[in-house]
Amino acid sequence: MRCASQAERLNRRSGGRIAAESGKCPTAYNVEPKLLWVKEYEPEVWRRTWKVMTTTSLITFRLTGRPVMNYSDGGIMLAYNLERNCWSEKLLSLMDLPGTAIRTTAK
Repeated sequence: MRCASQAERLNRRSGGRIAAESGKCPTAYNVEPKLLWVKEYEPEVWRRTWKVMTTTSLITFRLTGRPVMNYSDGGIMLAYNLERNCWSEKLLSLMDLPGTAIRTTAK
C-alpha cells in the first residue's frame, strides 16, 4: 500500500484515460504506481532499472535472453491497451514511465 498516493495521483492526472485504454483504474495493486514509488523514493534503484518483467517474462528472459512479455501479462499492466493489444505510448507518457523499460511484448 506504500504506493497508494502514486496510484491516486495517476487517477487524478489521467482523468479516466487510463481506465478507457487499459480497462483498469490505478490502485496500489498495479505495477505502474509501484514503479513510480521506486522512481520517487529509490532513485538509485530506478536509475539501475533496465526492464520491468513479470515472472513469466523473467523465465522467458532467462531461457532465451530476450526481454519479452506475453500479451496476457501485458494485459495486467495499466499502460497496455487491451483493445488494440499493444502498449499505449500516450499512457506511458502520462505516467512518466519510459516505454523502453516496460514495453517488452513479443510479437
